[in-house]
Amino acid sequence: MAVTIPNQEALDMIATGHAALVANLAEPPALTPTENLATFAERGITWNLAAAAPVGKFVSGDYFVVGGVVASTSPASVQDDGVYNDAQAYTGRWVHGLMVNPGSEGGTGANPSTTPQGFDSLQKSPAYASSVTEFAYDHVLNLDPGATGLSISGVKSLVKTTSILDGVDASSRSKLENVSLLTILDAAPPNGSFRRWAGCATKTPIFFASDVDWTVLPSIAKPAAATTLTAASLIAKLGPLQTYMNQQLYARGIAPYLAQSAYGADIANDITQAMLFTMTTGTSVADRNAVAYRLIQAGLDVYDATEAGRRWSSPTFSFGGAHQWLKILMVYAARLLRNAANVTERNKLAAWCDGTSARIFAEDMCTFSITREMIESTPFEPINTRLGPSGYPDWSENSVDWLSKPSNLTSSGLAYELAYRTINAYPWLSQVLVARLLGAEAMWNNSKFFEYCDTFYDKWTLKTQPTDAYLYPYNRSMVQDYYAAYGPVFSKTSAPTLVRRVAHARYAWMEFDENFTLASQPAAADLTVTVGGSAVSLAPVSTTASGAFSTGSTNMAQPVITVASAAGIRIGQRVVCPKLRPDTFVTSVTGTVVGISTTVPLASFSAQPVTFENVMVYDRAMVAVLPTPLTSDAQAVTIGYTAPGSGYVRNLGGVGLPSVAVGAAANYTGQLPAGPSSKDLAYSGSNTLPRQYVGGPILRPQTIRRMRASVRFMLKSTLAANEALLASFNGSTNSFKVYAATSSALRILIGGSANQSIRALTVLSDLPTDTLITMHFYFDGTQSTQSTAKKLAVVWSGGGNNNLDVSASTGTLDGTWTGDINAILLQGLFAFASGGSGGDPFHGSIKEINIGWGDETLPLPADFTGSEFAHNADWGANGAGPWGQNQLYFAGPLSEWNGGIPNRGNYGSYSLTPRRFTISGDPDSALAPLFTAPPV
Repeated sequence: MAVTIPNQEALDMIATGHAALVANLAEPPALTPTENLATFAERGITWNLAAAAPVGKFVSGDYFVVGGVVASTSPASVQDDGVYNDAQAYTGRWVHGLMVNPGSEGGTGANPSTTPQGFDSLQKSPAYASSVTEFAYDHVLNLDPGATGLSISGVKSLVKTTSILDGVDASSRSKLENVSLLTILDAAPPNGSFRRWAGCATKTPIFFASDVDWTVLPSIAKPAAATTLTAASLIAKLGPLQTYMNQQLYARGIAPYLAQSAYGADIANDITQAMLFTMTTGTSVADRNAVAYRLIQAGLDVYDATEAGRRWSSPTFSFGGAHQWLKILMVYAARLLRNAANVTERNKLAAWCDGTSARIFAEDMCTFSITREMIESTPFEPINTRLGPSGYPDWSENSVDWLSKPSNLTSSGLAYELAYRTINAYPWLSQVLVARLLGAEAMWNNSKFFEYCDTFYDKWTLKTQPTDAYLYPYNRSMVQDYYAAYGPVFSKTSAPTLVRRVAHARYAWMEFDENFTLASQPAAADLTVTVGGSAVSLAPVSTTASGAFSTGSTNMAQPVITVASAAGIRIGQRVVCPKLRPDTFVTSVTGTVVGISTTVPLASFSAQPVTFENVMVYDRAMVAVLPTPLTSDAQAVTIGYTAPGSGYVRNLGGVGLPSVAVGAAANYTGQLPAGPSSKDLAYSGSNTLPRQYVGGPILRPQTIRRMRASVRFMLKSTLAANEALLASFNGSTNSFKVYAATSSALRILIGGSANQSIRALTVLSDLPTDTLITMHFYFDGTQSTQSTAKKLAVVWSGGGNNNLDVSASTGTLDGTWTGDINAILLQGLFAFASGGSGGDPFHGSIKEINIGWGDETLPLPADFTGSEFAHNADWGANGAGPWGQNQLYFAGPLSEWNGGIPNRGNYGSYSLTPRRFTISGDPDSALAPLFTAPPV
């Protein structure tokens, strides 16, 4: 019978509309019986002991033996000769391997991709010789008695696998068939024990079946359309999950296919399917418990591995679909173990679930808020999926985006249909449903993850909830029936609240406190916008369009359509067409060729009617695309909304937005917002560091008209002719370079179709050593003469000058100059790179570098007398730089640069390469070896 619920969290679940809780039945405690056995088997693997010993099972179903000695296993690990699927033979392959305490020998940190394994030595077929195996085999780690001739004893975990011998996949995936985990103990564990992770040094249990609070699990009806599941089929795919080998799960080939799915998205579906099964009405207590125990055990494996140093995401490479299954296991375990007697361990388990303080899981790494710095500058992370040519639309500020492995389409900010977004987001919908049914959203503590999933659900619903291989049928039925009912966002009864009105360049918009559904869009007449006191027209533009089907390399990376007339078509407009996705936007306009944010899904896309809307809601913004871009922050802008009836524009829960009176918008056209006191970053590594530069290492294409920079440095010795302070490439070709043109002139070269140069008349021998020197320059391509377009100053304590030499390029400025910042700086920014090879470090230290660029709206100072150019100023500790928000800002002590801190040290060829020496009076400098590998 049901008992009193002792926990306020459970009461809160009922109060917020969750289903009736499963009765916490008075069950006998789970036992851990043993019997003396000399041999026992599971999953096709037999364990043979030297003598009979007490053998039992943990509550998870995994075996333990007390004081036993493993003399042999069956099948034994031997060498095998066979044939790949492509008929190519292999010889001497070690199969059926066994590892002892796997995970303890390595694999900690962000990217343990080189962690070896001792299960199977299969290499790829010669047809795949260019690609190495996902995990290298190390025979030393194969401790199966058949391979070593030695017995195994002592307190330890043994993981034994069976290999696939017939029809081996030539790509080296699916090497293994099954797995068994045996823990050797020196004493019988307490009743109902969960085992420890295989990589733990200690095998003493810390959690037990008696710790489980079954009242956490709600009881919901199985949807009529859902398939029927069995506990046995679910448990078969729940492990022991391969948390002991590699947190990235790149090693699909050594994931035993009968014990778990190989790919992370499939594992996520298996896991959430099992979790929903434990919450389904009609599931027997025995089946519910058996599945729940296995899930809790998997969550505790993730916990132990996390405590040991494993991290379940990476700052240095793209996320695919392999990593999206680990956090929900810990959340499930932490919620159900609320009655744990070991409060300290339970609290640590819960703390690792916090997506704000413990940003170590891929779900939290992939979802983040778009900030003004990402719009004003380059994206934070090194991926090439941002919306060109002008980055994120201004109105996407404060909305949520996804950072992960792209799938061809270059416009990521608005493209929810990208392959890896769907691969991940479909299983995420199930995870969000599970988390909310468990009342664990607060424990998860990452609103951006849930906001992203709610937005994805809205788009999925708008597209009639299409089927997808990455949303299992059972999970799909559960999401269809229950996602909206159990989401706080959807159950909200109040209308969205206005947060602010903003105008910038191409747009005016109103930002609200929650997201809108794309299914309800405003009409042009619903918004009123004025600029300078005059109303602007927001009427849509209609024409016809044709385009090539986006597939493979055709129209996929940068989808375009060709319109009959481009009149009135502007970047940022919403594209309305029955044969395009409803969340399609204009990304570029080149004549009649219009770039769009989503692919063309049909081969028969010819002369299609299409409308380009100038008003829309997207995420949490109501947007107006202005017919003429703003040119100055002095232009007064107002915006308001008139609801055409009851709730035409609605939030995700269906609540209509009432009218919003016309009011003034804050216009920051031409302004760079002040640097934030804290940053909402896509990824900040294991340390939240305060001095981050505001851009990302890979730049979006953008034609610039203006550029300004400041560099603070100290010289070890005088610069000789052709030696460089900064260069955009460490070879002989540079499109951006600050160097000694001669022994008497410091020169700045700015690349483009016609290089522009600036010279300082300073005799280089006059530049002091062991003294902080500051150089400022700017180039204004909107000016018509050399003298008005270029300015340079080199200053230091007790000396300096502001002289500028334009004699080498006098007269009218070359009007053909069209600088592409992507071409100028894409190769990186190298400090103290020599003009020829760039390989030899010399000449002191860089203290700070600031580079900004933009079009006609980027303001430039009239001279260098302002406080932002003070050569001895503290330019700020938070990475904002002297001009507030900038495109690139490098700063930090030597330990960070040479230690490879992302976005400050050597990050491949896409960042600042430090070349520092010890200099008197420079506490940050020191002679140190170059950091040549990507940071890990």
